[in-house]
Amino acid sequence: MKKNTKELELAILIIILVILLDTLYLLKVINIVYFAYFMASLMIVSLLGTIFTYIDERKRKEKKQIEDLMYYDKVTNLPNKTKFLEDLNFIKNQGKYCVVSLEVKNFKQFLDVFGITETNKFLKFMANSLKLNVENDELIAYINEDEFALALKYDSNDVLEKRLTKINNKIVESSKSIKVVLSFGIYVITDRRFSSSIMLNKANVARKKISDNYNVLCSFYDDNMKSENIELSDIENYMEESLKHKDFIVYYQPKYNVSKNKIIGLEALIRWIHPKRGILSPDSFIGVFEKNNFILKLDMYVLEEVCKTISKWKKNGIKIVPISVNLSRCDLEKNNLISDIQKIVKKYSIEPKYIEFEFTESIIYDNMNKFLNVINVLHQIGYVVSIDDFGAGHSSLNILKNLPVDTLKIDKEFLSEDSSKGKIIIANTITLAKDLNMKVLVEGVESKKQVSFLKKMNCDYAQGYYYNKPLSIKEIENVLKK
Repeated sequence: MKKNTKELELAILIIILVILLDTLYLLKVINIVYFAYFMASLMIVSLLGTIFTYIDERKRKEKKQIEDLMYYDKVTNLPNKTKFLEDLNFIKNQGKYCVVSLEVKNFKQFLDVFGITETNKFLKFMANSLKLNVENDELIAYINEDEFALALKYDSNDVLEKRLTKINNKIVESSKSIKVVLSFGIYVITDRRFSSSIMLNKANVARKKISDNYNVLCSFYDDNMKSENIELSDIENYMEESLKHKDFIVYYQPKYNVSKNKIIGLEALIRWIHPKRGILSPDSFIGVFEKNNFILKLDMYVLEEVCKTISKWKKNGIKIVPISVNLSRCDLEKNNLISDIQKIVKKYSIEPKYIEFEFTESIIYDNMNKFLNVINVLHQIGYVVSIDDFGAGHSSLNILKNLPVDTLKIDKEFLSEDSSKGKIIIANTITLAKDLNMKVLVEGVESKKQVSFLKKMNCDYAQGYYYNKPLSIKEIENVLKK
C-alpha cells in the first residue's frame, strides 16, 4: 500500500511539473531552449524513478522469496522450525503460554499406503485443520515429516487438555482415508529464561514419553523427565562412536530340544559396553534406536558379527548350529533389506541354513503384506523365519493362519509358575502350531518343573536360564565343544 502511494505521488508531481512548464512556455516566461531542457530533465528523472522503482520491487520480491525459503514449508505453507523458534522468543514474554509438540504417530503407515502425493495432501489437511484452531496471538509450525509445533495460551492443564482433545477429535473425524493417531507433548512455560529450542525440546521429551502408547493423547513435561532426557542424550551421543569402536558385543543364548536336552540353535543377543554407563541391556536402548532408525545399522552389525562367528567356527572345526538374528520393524520398511542381508551373508560364504531371522509379533500388524512378502523371499533363499514374543499381541490367533513361518516363540509371560491359564494357552498353542506345521519354542524357562511340563506338552524347543544365560563367544564355544 505504501509503495503504491509513493508511485501515485510521483506521477502527480510529474504531471504538475509538465503543466507548469507548459504554461510558462505558452506565456513566453521561458523560451524554447529552457523548455526543452526542463522537459528532457523531467523525462530523465521520470525514467530514473521508474528504474529505481523496478529495482526496489525486484529486491522486495527476492527478499520475500528468500524469507519464504528460510522460514516457510513449501508443502504446508506453515512456518518452519526456524521461524517458530524466532517467534516463540518474542511471544513467550507476552503472557502465559505453553509449547506443544504434536506427532502423527502413524505417519509412516500413511506414507507406505498412499505414497508421497496423497501424503502431501494429508499434510496440507493437517495444516489447515490446525490453523482453524489457533488464535492470532498463538503460533503453529511444521517441524518435519510427522511433527508439528504449537505455542498456545495457557490457563490450566485441564483446560489445555480439553482443547487438544477437541483438536484431535476434529482431525480424526475429518480424515476419511485413514485413521489418524496423534500425540501431544506439552511444556508449560514456567521459566522464560530458557531458549525457545530448549522449550521445544522439553515438549518433545514429554511427547516421546507416550510415543509407544496409543491410548494416551497428552503428556506434560515434568522435572522427572530431565534425568530420562539425559540418559537419552547419553544413548544418542555415543551410539555411532560405540558402533565404530565395536562397543556393541554379541552374546549367544542356546536353544534346546526339550525331549533330547540337546542344543539345536543359538539366539544372538546384543549388549552395549557404554563409555559412561557400563554394560547396558537391550531394553535400555533398543526402543530409542527404533525411533531414530539407528537400529538399521545395529541389526546389520549383529548379522555381520554372527556371520564372522560362523565362518570362524568353520575354520576351527567347532560345531555349527543355526543362529537367529532379530530384525526390527524399521528393517521391514527398507526396500533393500534382502539385498543388504545377502551382501553380508555372501561376504562370509555362509549357507542360509545357518541363519534364522526373528521378527517380533508386533511387527506383523504394522504392514502384513510387506511382512509376508519379505518372509516369502527369505524362505525362497533358504532362511528359517520365526515369530518372537508370540502371544504378547492382541489378536495372535487371528493371524496364525496367514503366517508362513517356521517357528513360534511363545512369550515367557505364559510360563509363570503360578499361571495355570498361561499353561493352558501354551498347551493349546503347541497343538495348534503343530497342526499348522510349525515348531514351537518357549522362552523364559527357569525350572525343571517347567521343563517337565513342556515335555508333557510335546513342546519342541525351549530357551532360558534353566539351560543357559546369554553367553560370550568364548563361553558358547566351550559349550559347543563339549
